[in-house]
Amino acid sequence: MPLKLVRPRITSTTWWMVLFSAVLAVLQTNAAIRFFGSRLADLVTETDNIWTGHPICRVFQSRLLGIVVYRLIQTATHVSHETAYILTVGLLLFVFYVVLGVVLEGFRCNAKKQILGMLSAWAISTPLIFNQWLYLWDPIEMAVMTGFVAMILAEVRIRWLALLIALQALNRESSLFMGAGLIVIGLLRSRERGWASSIGHFLVGGLSAVGSVVYAEILRSALMSKTAIPGWDPATVYAGTAHFRIQVKWNVHWFIDFLSGKNTLASFQLFIVAGFAAVLVAAWRKGGTWREVAGAFGLLYLATGFFGVFDEWRIWLPFMPVAVFFLLDLPCQSEGDHAPDGKRALP
Repeated sequence: MPLKLVRPRITSTTWWMVLFSAVLAVLQTNAAIRFFGSRLADLVTETDNIWTGHPICRVFQSRLLGIVVYRLIQTATHVSHETAYILTVGLLLFVFYVVLGVVLEGFRCNAKKQILGMLSAWAISTPLIFNQWLYLWDPIEMAVMTGFVAMILAEVRIRWLALLIALQALNRESSLFMGAGLIVIGLLRSRERGWASSIGHFLVGGLSAVGSVVYAEILRSALMSKTAIPGWDPATVYAGTAHFRIQVKWNVHWFIDFLSGKNTLASFQLFIVAGFAAVLVAAWRKGGTWREVAGAFGLLYLATGFFGVFDEWRIWLPFMPVAVFFLLDLPCQSEGDHAPDGKRALP
């Protein structure tokens, strides 16, 4: 049975949730900026290079949603590029925490559960951004995946999932795997309810996946001038025509270094990898719509291991909402944490 997701209303508790989101976003932004230190200038330079068509690698060229926000803030405030980047990170993290708070309210979580969920998200995501890089598409992806999990659990109409995937396509090409995840959900649902119940998931999932690839390649071909790194061969996987960068060889070396004891941080990295895998396995065993979440994000998990760099912990940020919702043991309404009467369920 799907979890009931009601339409939140603006109440007195809404304002403390917004304020709490702002506090968490400011604390997280401040911690990240202090951690990156001089590397912040590199992040800003990479962002500017994407805007001018000189990304460090071709796959970055289509990730424009966060960069458009960054440019708008820069234009409106006339601050330095570095300050605009910091403001953008803070704003996008704030949006994520607001989205999370709204979703928890929609699942009828009381104030205690909302605070616990938002603090858990902060505690899980903060260590993941304290390594290597934090790009503007990362906090947007956290917000998108929060909505994606909630919509799967609540079995909202397929058009809302299609719109969310389209938004993610503007942000990052992982929208391809969100579309493929809908196909997985359709396969799982067809076993219990018949093929007719899954036609929408197959159709929207397939079109979303193909559309994501086409959109990304059109943008990359139209907007990219050349790679920001002089001397790179355009035929290589980093600067060439590949839609994704295959990182299997890199990750195999990472695992070998872990086994040989050469990588001092590998134990924590392996904890991250295994921890999210354990959540997905537990969600699958829980059954119901949780099994659909596990199927969709299981596919994304495999893709992350194939195309992501394990040394960059931020690649696991999309799985944080799944962990938070699962640890909260949704639905909250089953525990008597009822929302005020009169709220309407989402279509």
